[in-house]
Amino acid sequence: MVTLYIPPGRRIEDAAGRIASEAVQAENVKSRQTRVAITTALGRLVSRLHEFKETPPRGLACFVGGDEEILFEPPDPVSTYLYRCGSGFVLEPLEDMAREPDRYGLIVMDRSEACLGWLNGTRIQEVDSFESNLMGKHHMGGQSAQRFQRIMEGETLGWLRRVGEKANRIFMPEVDHLLGIFVGGPGATKEDFLDRGDLDYRVRQKVVEPLFSTGYTNEQGLKELALAAAQTRQTMTMAKEKSAMTRFLTEVRTGSRATYGESQVKTALTTGRVDLLLISDERDDALDLFALAEGNGSKVLLISTSTDEGKALLKGYGGLAAILRW
Repeated sequence: MVTLYIPPGRRIEDAAGRIASEAVQAENVKSRQTRVAITTALGRLVSRLHEFKETPPRGLACFVGGDEEILFEPPDPVSTYLYRCGSGFVLEPLEDMAREPDRYGLIVMDRSEACLGWLNGTRIQEVDSFESNLMGKHHMGGQSAQRFQRIMEGETLGWLRRVGEKANRIFMPEVDHLLGIFVGGPGATKEDFLDRGDLDYRVRQKVVEPLFSTGYTNEQGLKELALAAAQTRQTMTMAKEKSAMTRFLTEVRTGSRATYGESQVKTALTTGRVDLLLISDERDDALDLFALAEGNGSKVLLISTSTDEGKALLKGYGGLAAILRW
């Protein structure tokens, strides 16, 4: 079973050459049956790769072995080059893509600049960046200190409200699906922003405190902010999983909207009864279950076995359970 992931930007010719080289090396395998199986699969893969003029924009996922020849552009970009030849296909990268990513809003700002974006799983997407053009001290001229202070105060308030308007416009359409909004930047402007930026109360409720210090207020600042908030995100994800499992166990105790067991859950999925599907990250068929849930409009939460709740799901319910709509 040959698995190959080619990231975007890597030339198809280079990947095909690498696989052809692996086929030459496979001639040294002592077992004739294994040698023939490997060289045949690698040869078929090289032949299929030559059908592509270039690597697709999101990369290429390739699976060849037995009667299978599956090559396709995955839904998300392939992050790293990976080649494996073994007794089964390597599906972990695809399973990671199938996870419903935790989504956060990002805001970095100071008196001169602001940048807003999304954090989807591990992917950062800049949405908007803009400058304030606030008056500096060198513009003071002959004005009195008090008059200058009033002008600066008014311009600063206008800047904070401008950032707030942008934040409302970007985050409000997704506010119900956000786990949180992280705010960062150098200095105290970010604190003033929360107090005076006229954020919609629903957006304000999503802001995670304490705020974070970053050295930049551009796209690099978004990356700094995401890194600074990593521990907080992990804690929030664990809390989300715990809340879901608590909700499930409560439904089990009351005997109402919960089900578990392979056949029961799949039947509920196919009939559209599942509101939230809980899957242990130890299950090998997670990808198939994700697809089944998506096709029937069900939400999915992958539960890590690193927590007590995740261990309970795996050991007590076979790693598969569901909270039902009815």
